[in-house]
Amino acid sequence: MQMIFCKRCESEYFLQSQVIYEDNTGRKYIYCDYCGEVIYLD
Repeated sequence: MQMIFCKRCESEYFLQSQVIYEDNTGRKYIYCDYCGEVIYLD
């Protein structure tokens, strides 16, 4: 189980429950559930 940590609001949660987006350069990211921060997965 991969954990995601948001540096902005210090929340932590499982990646499996997130929708993963991809930008036009191919980088994958999610939005923090709690504060909306963009978190890149690389």
